[in-house]
Amino acid sequence: MERKRLDNAALAAGISPNYINAHGKPQSIGAETKRRLLDAMHRATAATKVAVTPVPNVMVYTAGKKMPLAVEGSGDFSWLLTTEEGVQHKGHATGGKAFTLPAKLPEGYHTLTLTQGEQRTHCRIIVAPKRCYEPQALLTGQKLWGACVQLYTLRSEKKLGDWRLWRSPVDADGCCETRRRIYWPEPDSRPLPGKPGERQPVQPLIPPLAECHLYRRECR
Repeated sequence: MERKRLDNAALAAGISPNYINAHGKPQSIGAETKRRLLDAMHRATAATKVAVTPVPNVMVYTAGKKMPLAVEGSGDFSWLLTTEEGVQHKGHATGGKAFTLPAKLPEGYHTLTLTQGEQRTHCRIIVAPKRCYEPQALLTGQKLWGACVQLYTLRSEKKLGDWRLWRSPVDADGCCETRRRIYWPEPDSRPLPGKPGERQPVQPLIPPLAECHLYRRECR
């Protein structure tokens, strides 16, 4: 029972039950690790239930399409939607039913506040485009070229570096940065997704090019 309460408290605090280790295999998180993480966050292990909120913390919609939002619970709610530009929209909703957000919301990160009595719940409303931006040249069948930069090669003693500073000197249309094999001392064909559990060994043979005078001179 104690282990179950600990697991529930960890999930409520956002602690994943497992991760991918340095060998690429799933590994569960031990009870002691969960306790220490909960202690660091000042969270009690006695919690057995996750509080149910009327709306999720985050909702993502596609621009130009209807944006329904289901409200859990019962009773009447009032809502206030504040866009990224500060424009506000107001309305009412009923628990157990869905309502539709204002049409033609601009793309961006907006904030929805749902109020019932003294209780307030916030929901981040993200309105995203149908797809990522495409340069006009690609839309007309032309080609572009860009530099592909391994992020760790731009590092210095104090920071990882800014790839934008390396794009302009070589007149590239764009610059793609990747963290592939940053922390692996041996060749590996998998891209590194950036999970903490996969950041075990450090590649000792990669020079910090940001501090290399010859490299800086060639870029100029």
